Amino acid sequence: NRAHTLTDLFNSLQSQTFKSFEWVIADDGSSDHTEQLVSTFKSKAMFSIQYVKLQHNGKHNALISIKDKVNGKYIVYTKFSQNKIRFLRQNENVHIPTFVST
Repeated sequence: NRAHTLTDLFNSLQSQTFKSFEWVIADDGSSDHTEQLVSTFKSKAMFSIQYVKLQHNGKHNALISIKDKVNGKYIVYTKFSQNKIRFLRQNENVHIPTFVST
């Protein structure tokens, strides 16, 4: 249930000058309006967005479930907290990956 954080993340990704990436959203059983919000993002995005709806089974299982669905060589895992969102709003030119895997 993090739809409230996705708009800030989308705006950060949209402002990237490098557009050759894919944003994969693993929805781990949220009950908010995430799916509708992502649909709106897809219509506006200048990059690929893939939405994967899963049954709630934990973050680690969500990551395992999507690893074979991604198209890129690298995976950047980002979980946005309110502190990161506040920081991004104050520093619009900064983009924060929190985990990179090959």
